[in-house]
Amino acid sequence: MRRMLGWITCVLVAVLIGPGAAAAPSSTPDISITPADYGKEGLNIVSRLEAAGRNIRIQLQAARAHRDVVKTLCLNDKLNQIDVAIRSARERKQTLDVAIERKDHDQAGHALTMLTVLRQRGDRITAEAQACQGGDPITRTTGGVEPFIEPNLPEGTTDYPVDNVVVEPPACASCVQ
Repeated sequence: MRRMLGWITCVLVAVLIGPGAAAAPSSTPDISITPADYGKEGLNIVSRLEAAGRNIRIQLQAARAHRDVVKTLCLNDKLNQIDVAIRSARERKQTLDVAIERKDHDQAGHALTMLTVLRQRGDRITAEAQACQGGDPITRTTGGVEPFIEPNLPEGTTDYPVDNVVVEPPACASCVQ
């Protein structure tokens, strides 16, 4: 089971991060950042993702405390997604640090680009976590459905009306005797 979960995680990382990484136009992340500041920027990105993970974890704990199943499931999914992004960002940060140490600006630029993509993914996950709705689906306003109670109903009547109609079973129309 754990091996299967590991494979699913790997596939999920490849699916979630792969298209963003393939879409990155170049290995130069931001012209305003000098190669000397790559390490600082990488650390800021990882810290930002970790803070987002902590916030989602707090929201999940609150949803569990309120026994809100819908919101708990949604936030649990978002927490799993942000945890994958955090693990990947930590690995990319290590790659960035090694590239900076070797003074390989191309590799460092690529690693920072990947970290930027992960930051953007983290921002999307955070926004989706904020949009998680829970509570009673009847009381939640989700599209203009409002309860309507007929005002002309008689009050206090709980008895069913007496029906004097006797219903006889129908005669057999195609009985074989």
